[in-house]
Amino acid sequence: MLDLHIHSTFSDGTLTPAEIIEEAEKCCIKGIALTDHDTVAGNSEFLETGKSSPVVTIAGVEISADFSHPEESVNHGEMHILGYFPDWNVDTEKALAPLSEIRKNRELRNPIIIEKLKELGCDISYEDVQDFANNDVIGRPHIAAVLEKNGYVKNFREAFDKFLSKNAPAYVPKQIFSTETAISLIKDSDGIPVLAHPGSLKIINDGKFRWFLEFLIDCGLKGIEAYCLGQSESETCRYLSFADQYDLIITGGTDFHGSHKPDIKLGSGFGNLRVPDSCLENICR
Repeated sequence: MLDLHIHSTFSDGTLTPAEIIEEAEKCCIKGIALTDHDTVAGNSEFLETGKSSPVVTIAGVEISADFSHPEESVNHGEMHILGYFPDWNVDTEKALAPLSEIRKNRELRNPIIIEKLKELGCDISYEDVQDFANNDVIGRPHIAAVLEKNGYVKNFREAFDKFLSKNAPAYVPKQIFSTETAISLIKDSDGIPVLAHPGSLKIINDGKFRWFLEFLIDCGLKGIEAYCLGQSESETCRYLSFADQYDLIITGGTDFHGSHKPDIKLGSGFGNLRVPDSCLENICR
């Protein structure tokens, strides 16, 4: 069993990299990858802790990118590109320095969200969110948790539905990389760029999906996350088929966030996800 899509306290997860490895050992997971949102700050701790663990640890990242195609005038929103770095080193981390641009944009975005919430009657401060997050990468899940803690919502899901999701009153769009830039950044850092949770793109038509996938491959995409939560067996087979047609690396994972998404268990998701060991071999080959 593998889990190649995991978030820690260095982005919007609730477990530290060391705690993730400990949990993976308890669950008898063979290999895991840390793929925090737009940051690789946790990878050094993750890999160092992994040296004394039987669990194989892979450095990674999940980069937000524009969901658009240069031949279309419409921007469809946001998509995610996973990056895997089986040969992680100091030079890799330096090459990924441009990720700081996204983090700076988050720093500008978050206070605006807080101000919008105040206008809507939610008396929380940015300092409250910083204290709760207890690290330097703050995102909407941290804001949602403070809203819940202060009694403005009943739970995490209500915070997003009522205030923070796209088109909700406190939503603020973030500035992100183009698709080409996100993929190039991973490739230029000797990483493997992989399309994350392709079902979230909601491209049902095979012809349109093929067209978009070929655009991503032209940009340098090398893999597809075929094993994901919330998709049917036929959908998994669909992405496996595309991977076979285009000779793409196959990966999979739960998108684990810890207690922010308590129904999702490390390695197994809702209890039925099984990412084959061959996916680890695909990354490390």
